[in-house]
Amino acid sequence: MVEMGFDLRDVKKATFEGVIRLLCRDGKIQEARDFVMQAMAFKIKPSKLVLNEVAYGYCEKKDFDDLMSFFAVIKCAPEVVAGNRVMHSLCSHFGTRRAEPYLQELELLGFNPDEITFGIMIGWSCREQKLKSAFLYLSEMLRRHLNPHVCTYNALISGVFMEGMWKHAGEVFAEMVDRGTTPDLSTFRFLLAGY
Repeated sequence: MVEMGFDLRDVKKATFEGVIRLLCRDGKIQEARDFVMQAMAFKIKPSKLVLNEVAYGYCEKKDFDDLMSFFAVIKCAPEVVAGNRVMHSLCSHFGTRRAEPYLQELELLGFNPDEITFGIMIGWSCREQKLKSAFLYLSEMLRRHLNPHVCTYNALISGVFMEGMWKHAGEVFAEMVDRGTTPDLSTFRFLLAGY
């Protein structure tokens, strides 16, 4: 931008965010990334909105390696909503085995997984018939004092039934109720279909 006669120090935050948003929505992620890097050279710190837009753009491109290198270079992590979108996109395109290292790398950068993050990993683990991984994520979630959502328990109940472990489905349901999570219609559908 400097070579075009603009001084990035004079760019207003809203303009900067708008340019990044437009670039990302037009699929010009590399240009958006370069613009953020140039702005940082002028001590303009990217806002959470900018980081989220870049993360969303990379999710659309499925270029997670470049996304992670971008976050590593700027030494920032996305906010939880964008991070969850990254994790969901990773799991849906490449599975939990490939998503796990990205989650660890995001945490090193300062990302704090929430109930939704762990719910994503649990749900996809159950879909992939990796119950051991699903229960390890649940254990980690509880260790961090996070309360699983009903969707997380529903995924576990469904996963347990898919593995033919009917007795354990009842135990998952009992734990769900004991922890104060209210079952929904899907919970009862899974239970009725499983038994």
